[in-house]
Amino acid sequence: MGIVAEGDKNKFKTVTPSINLKCVAEYAKDIEKLSGRRFRHLESDLEIVYAVLKTHPESSDSTNYKRIPCGKEVTTPIYKLRKIKSTDARDTRTLRLTYAVNQYTNEIIPIEIYSKSDKENHDQMRILKYFRSN
Repeated sequence: MGIVAEGDKNKFKTVTPSINLKCVAEYAKDIEKLSGRRFRHLESDLEIVYAVLKTHPESSDSTNYKRIPCGKEVTTPIYKLRKIKSTDARDTRTLRLTYAVNQYTNEIIPIEIYSKSDKENHDQMRILKYFRSN
């Protein structure tokens, strides 16, 4: 098994499948931190999540996909994918993935991944660091 986003899969919007994946620098450290502790197969499990995001980066499923309001200074749409569960996890809580969708360059940009038991909310400063409009 792998990581699966809970929710109704029929509510997704379909987009072009030629979307690229590009990560921010801190994202690799997030994965390393989580992989070494409770989520041993996180990297391989995330491949499933990336495949789903490449075909359905935005969803009308408001339970698991949430657009994060970042104010006027961030024009790139930022989303949080909630309730990502791994059968390999030693922790019963779920992971959160914060990502951006750049519609002009057809890129999905993972910003942050964290366990809800470790951190209450996403890192707003990291979002502003990479996506603040000039």
